[in-house]
Amino acid sequence: MEVRTDIELRYKQLAGELPARDALVEKADRLHIDIQEAKSLLTSHGKVSTRLEEIKKAQAEGKRYKPLTETEKGDLIKDPNKVYELQNKIDVGEPFLIANYKALYTTQEYSLSILGSDLRGPKRLKYDVINPDGTAKYKDFASDWKTKAALYW
Repeated sequence: MEVRTDIELRYKQLAGELPARDALVEKADRLHIDIQEAKSLLTSHGKVSTRLEEIKKAQAEGKRYKPLTETEKGDLIKDPNKVYELQNKIDVGEPFLIANYKALYTTQEYSLSILGSDLRGPKRLKYDVINPDGTAKYKDFASDWKTKAALYW
């Protein structure tokens, strides 16, 4: 039953009939937008924080200063927990996003004859090619020009 399921899944992958793929692409795109928004908020907050420190320094020295504009006041994030949450969203989301996009778009880089040739399931393949500590069991081919040229002859 597992072999039949794997073959059906591979056929659907090759035919592009995986409905879950569209949901994953949508989720990844939404996360990408959220990360960009968090980066934008933190960047504008950083600029205003620097300006606020300059204003406080000028006040302490008794110098004249230009007060914050309404836009700058709006960009300032007063709650340090919100800043932490935004930074955490970026730190956690970016590696997930990279992995998600790699998983979604990597299959297009392989030859169609290679995709269907290995009938091992995902668990079996994992145990066959990956050590328990997460490192690869086998060394990859060297990436010199001779090896690359040999692939085409």
